[in-house]
Amino acid sequence: MANSQNKHSWIPVVWDAPVWIKAGITTRHGGRSLPPFNSLNLATHIGDDSDAVIWNRTHLSTLLRLPSEPAWLNQIHGNKIVCAASMNNNTADGVYSKQTGLVCTVMTADCVPVLLCNQAGTMVAAVHVGWKGFCAEIINNALKLFSDEVASLHVWIGPHISKNNYEVGDDVRNTCLATDQNLIHAFSKNPRGRWQADLELMVRYTLQLRGVSNIVSANQCTYTESDIFYSYRRDGQTGRMASMIWIDRQP
Repeated sequence: MANSQNKHSWIPVVWDAPVWIKAGITTRHGGRSLPPFNSLNLATHIGDDSDAVIWNRTHLSTLLRLPSEPAWLNQIHGNKIVCAASMNNNTADGVYSKQTGLVCTVMTADCVPVLLCNQAGTMVAAVHVGWKGFCAEIINNALKLFSDEVASLHVWIGPHISKNNYEVGDDVRNTCLATDQNLIHAFSKNPRGRWQADLELMVRYTLQLRGVSNIVSANQCTYTESDIFYSYRRDGQTGRMASMIWIDRQP
């Protein structure tokens, strides 16, 4: 990924996964979408000009030399994960692949993108995690795909809204705690009598509870880093970034 425009549009994941695993997240720069979607919006469902989105997607594919069209999903904050090789229905919040050259992709603008890869570099997955999907156990569904390899997985937690900027009500907190009372540590009461929710703590806790130890975080907040990322909570009508992972070649 040599040229500066490419670097401006794409942040590669830095982790210890096999070198033939390619992964990263797009930024909001380098595209043709006009405000409020400026500029590299990759979502077709939010009111952006369709020609601009098509150009953005094509341009990104060229910049990253993607081996195939990304597996774009119709995300609904659920727990379904589909196979990239047989996407008869793309309504899902996660996608996985065991084949070379299939680009697993999820879009976010505050929710948590989670990318996973097994130690052998023969299987990858991308998962979109908001509080609803979390409570519906999408993380557990993703881990089940890797069977007995969970303990050696490589997992990346991408840019998302931070606890300081993510205020929720009693309904969200109670629903999350109903899944596990230990998640009480992910919520802090604010002066308004509502709660600041730590999505990353919830994701990380669940991964570690299932035996995952090799977890890398981007440590970036979509809400505060407005020059780089889209944020639905900050802007309302806005674009979407794409987190992508694929097997570039056979091991």
